[in-house]
Order: sequence, then C-alpha cells, then structure tokens
Amino acid sequence: MPILAALSFALISVLSAQTPSDTPILHIQAQLSSKLQLSKIKVGDKLTAQTITAVTLLDGTAIPIGSMLLGQVLKFDADSVTVSFDQANVAGRKIPLNITLVGAAMMDAKSPVSQATSSAKTDSPSSAAHPSKVSTHGGPVIGMPGVTLTIDDGPPYASHFTLTTKDLRLPKGVQLMFSVR
Repeated sequence: MPILAALSFALISVLSAQTPSDTPILHIQAQLSSKLQLSKIKVGDKLTAQTITAVTLLDGTAIPIGSMLLGQVLKFDADSVTVSFDQANVAGRKIPLNITLVGAAMMDAKSPVSQATSSAKTDSPSSAAHPSKVSTHGGPVIGMPGVTLTIDDGPPYASHFTLTTKDLRLPKGVQLMFSVR
C-alpha cells in the first residue's frame, strides 16, 4: 500500500503543478489484465485492465471495483509501445471514457491493494478544461527498472512505455493510474 499511496501522491503532485485548480480530477486505479510482450504485439491489439478502486464520474456514472477498462495498442517499435484506453465494461455494458494513463507501478504480490469505494476526487483540474494546453511528461515505472512512461496530454491522449530491459514486456498485474478528462 505504501508504494500505491506514493504513486498516487506523486501523480497528484505532478498534475497539480501543471494546471490551475478550478476543476477536480478523478482517478481510476486498475491492474493490467493483458500482458504486453513487444515481440508478439501488433497495432490494434486489445488491452484490458481491471479496476481496483471504485469511482463515480462527474456525470454520476459508477464504475465499481472489478470493472474492465478496454484499450488498444496504437503503435510500437523495437523498444516501446503506445497504448490508449477509452471504454469501461461495467456489468456487460460498454461505457465510453475520456481517460489518460498517467502512472504505472509493478506492485509486490505481498503489497495490499487499495479498496476505496468512494469517488476518487482531488483538487487538481483536468487539462480538458484548458484544451489549448498540451504537454508531455512522465517518468520511470515504479518497481520496473528500465521501463519509463511518457504521458501526452494532447490528442489522442495516449501513453508511451519505453522498455530498455532485456525482457521487453509489461506483465499482467502492473498497477495503472488513469486520470479522467
């Protein structure tokens, strides 16, 4: 839990520093259900991540723990992959989402996972409130030496993993933090 809390705090700090504080940001935490192995992927491959926290969106839509987030591989090369998530599957109903993957961490199997059941709101705004503002930022993936995540705040709101390890994969179970736009 300390690593997940540190990841959440670090992401909120980065996002808070980059935008004014007039619109709240919602976060969705999930765990990668699909593995990404660069030697076996292709553009268009489907990705899934299971939510590990519940969230209620600003429009009142509830996304409970255990819902599936749906995404795809947008592009890849020898040492990187760009991904995007844009839907949630809640009890068999697909819900379009405007979310950006803003953080990742490989959690130790012994680490407890947050089981929050209320809305995940912070004081930070979404960059959607300021569409002319486009920036790219990122950093290392916690618990995965040699893996970095770059976040693009402009369309298509994709996130780019660079892997410099010999393994060149993102395993199932990588913890993901999404920001709702």
